Amino acid sequence: MTSPDAASSIAELAAYRLQRATFYATKHGHLAFARKFGITGVEWRLMGTISLFAPIAMLPLSEEADVQLAQAHRTITSLAERGLVRCEGDVKDKRKVMLSLTPAGKSLYRKAFNEANQRNRRLLSSLTDKECLALFAMLDKIAAEGRVMLEEERKASA
Repeated sequence: MTSPDAASSIAELAAYRLQRATFYATKHGHLAFARKFGITGVEWRLMGTISLFAPIAMLPLSEEADVQLAQAHRTITSLAERGLVRCEGDVKDKRKVMLSLTPAGKSLYRKAFNEANQRNRRLLSSLTDKECLALFAMLDKIAAEGRVMLEEERKASA
């Protein structure tokens, strides 16, 4: 393919290529997390998102982590039962539960993050520093445009 307008198959679409790259980049990590830390890829994503945004409610957590709400709820329940996530009532809205990592959850997340950071270095090792910066800048641009497109579609579907 020589231009974005010339895709002749699904394999030439940007979203498909990004999805394939994401699959290969994350599948190894999910297997390693299960073996080394006893957590799934979804648990890792939810814990990481909680770490970034705590305290966070369930709906924004599921959206930010890109996990369906029902699956996020089941997973958070499991993480809470294992003492990794704390669920507390929101002081402003008692119907809302705010989520944060417990000390045990923070400890596990730090260990898993160190593992993820090592994988990240290896994944990017074939790129120069300049290529990494360019890749991240391009991904940020694509994500920003994708976010706009998502909002447009949500409005059109409403």
